[in-house]
Amino acid sequence: MLSVSDKDHIGNSAEVRLFAPTSSTDLSSSESYSTLPMRTLASNGEVVYRAGANGVSLPRCSYMPNPPYSENARKFRISGSLLVEAVITSEGKLEDPRIVRGLPGGLNENALATLKNWRCDPALKDGKPVAVVVPFEVNFRLY
Repeated sequence: MLSVSDKDHIGNSAEVRLFAPTSSTDLSSSESYSTLPMRTLASNGEVVYRAGANGVSLPRCSYMPNPPYSENARKFRISGSLLVEAVITSEGKLEDPRIVRGLPGGLNENALATLKNWRCDPALKDGKPVAVVVPFEVNFRLY
């Protein structure tokens, strides 16, 4: 698990966790949401694998700025977690992030915009870089 957060709790912060789902990981939402279709191909046509499954390693993100709080979310003191799914390409770029479970007040939009700027070392399968789909949990907390 990879965690990025403001460890000194100096101000408002967001925390993002990258994790590999296991058979016991419950990614179901507390509310009913329509099921997103499975991703099988990246935008460049390469096959998309599941990170952490069937001999595919996890990618390692090296540039992960935290998403900012929106003014509306701050005004209404919105805190919570959202779940985002994205493809990390064999070049280490995060593409096509989509909200699986969201938050109001502009936090979804801020998270999606920020995640597009992340950079990672790609996942490997048989020693070669591959595209993978990865869930990210983004936690927004006001202190």
